Amino acid sequence: MAIPSESTASAASTTTLSFRMDTRAPALPGARACGVPTPARTFLLRPPAPWAGGPADGDAPEALIVDLYDGEQDAAGHDPGAVRAAALNLLRSPAAARLAPQIWLRVRPLLWPGWRADLEALGHFADGVVVPETTTVAQITEVAAHCPGLPVMPVLRAGLSASAVARIAEHPRVVRLAFAYPRPGGSAERFTQDARRRANTLLWGRSVLPAASRAAGLPGPVNALGGPPEDAAAMMHDATLALTAGYTGQCVRDSRLLSLTRSLQRHADLD
Repeated sequence: MAIPSESTASAASTTTLSFRMDTRAPALPGARACGVPTPARTFLLRPPAPWAGGPADGDAPEALIVDLYDGEQDAAGHDPGAVRAAALNLLRSPAAARLAPQIWLRVRPLLWPGWRADLEALGHFADGVVVPETTTVAQITEVAAHCPGLPVMPVLRAGLSASAVARIAEHPRVVRLAFAYPRPGGSAERFTQDARRRANTLLWGRSVLPAASRAAGLPGPVNALGGPPEDAAAMMHDATLALTAGYTGQCVRDSRLLSLTRSLQRHADLD
């Protein structure tokens, strides 16, 4: 994470759970001590550039994921180095401390060039690393070797076998699993139609992650990390299915949807 004061941000954002991982001292000025972040329930996934001027509009999430993966695609004309530089400016700025108690990095998939450079440049300033398109435990081992002590949250899609998901969840550097909803093309209306039509098909695939998390002693997984289009009705429908399946975290791309997510979670707690 960036450079919040040790007296506030360190206590608020990172609680060490010794049964999962040891901590290490920050290696750079402004770097974060690595441990296991307290499980967040609301995540906001955004590219780094729009945040450079100050804190987010709307509600603050419990965890911000700085998206180097989609950030490269969304920032027109920006090469990977430019996206990485924007993220570094953000993470080292005083404004970062006001964005969220936790800041994670979503690096590029391991099949893409640049993910190692992402971790080398930015890993010391984050509370954890999110690994998209994870399919094998070997990928987690490779990422862990390039970010000693940093918690890892792999992003999985429907289609992986239960045994593959279990092996990933049991990796000692994994602190939580995340589910990425398949991305249909087209508008938010198209997403809404596809989400409802394919909900039953995805139900089994979605249910594998909570079961694997429980078996590995992890918190409930995070839903929609890779998120659907920003349509409130589709998000709430999808989040309700996820809560029912045992997910305890929800990711959105629009901070205006965070209040809806919190409301849904409060109702689930009461039930």
